[in-house]
Amino acid sequence: MRLVPLLLLASFLPLAWGLSPPQMVDVVFGGTPSKIDSDGGMWVAVSFADRPVLGLYRVDLSSYVEFEAPSRVDKTVFAKEKVVALLSTRNSLFVVDLASKQSSIHNLEMRAGGLATDGRHVYVSYPAARTVVKLDPESLQVQESYDVVVADGLSDLSASDGAVWAVARSLDSLVVVRNGVAESIRVEGSVVRVEAVEDAAWLVLNNDNVLKVSGGSIVQRTSLPRATFPSSTAVIGDKLVYSSVSRRVVGVVDQTGYRESSLASASPSSVAAGAQSRIWFLDSISNKIGFIYD
Repeated sequence: MRLVPLLLLASFLPLAWGLSPPQMVDVVFGGTPSKIDSDGGMWVAVSFADRPVLGLYRVDLSSYVEFEAPSRVDKTVFAKEKVVALLSTRNSLFVVDLASKQSSIHNLEMRAGGLATDGRHVYVSYPAARTVVKLDPESLQVQESYDVVVADGLSDLSASDGAVWAVARSLDSLVVVRNGVAESIRVEGSVVRVEAVEDAAWLVLNNDNVLKVSGGSIVQRTSLPRATFPSSTAVIGDKLVYSSVSRRVVGVVDQTGYRESSLASASPSSVAAGAQSRIWFLDSISNKIGFIYD
């Protein structure tokens, strides 16, 4: 199905007001942090490029703890007091119970492509098998399986409100699964990232355009500054958050346009959404995490 624009808002100018100045957190990491993820509240997960550990920073207590994993962590999601991490081998999940602080390993059926959560369930894509599965976060047993052809990438799978959004293998389409029914939606351009939010999804294209899709139609189109090349994305409320290493900015896209915070002395390689409009970022120069407010 081809997308029919309902509301086309192109070439947004940046808003007159921006984001707050950055603040850095005084946590020293051993090794090179490569990615951060968050539960949208009090937890920030830290992955490392050179260490097989999962780091967890608790915001309200300013405490940090690490859990040894069998291999490096590629991506982390939070669901029902569980921290679920996809390991770099892509054939197993590393799970931490936030209540007991106990960790465990769950072996997957085959090599996984992506990992996502809607807060209630965990979703894993198996591109080679043309399948996406829904897992119970407690038992990690398969509850549902969807026959869909999806791309093989950590940024190609997302979920919200029981719906699964995935970039198709062709990269020019979006696959949406609602109530077990899959729908393919074609877009103009190549999709490099998808972030589900409520009953919609934000798509980042390879030409620095951002689309918001809802109900099978484009409801918003925003053009980011040239050479933004978002290195990481997240959602906070119904907004898209992005980081740009090339331009050294952290930005937000919403229904009014985009706004940015310039980080002249930092290189924001990864972003995550926290509580109370707090946006977390990873500075790959200092190897520290910081935050700004929207």
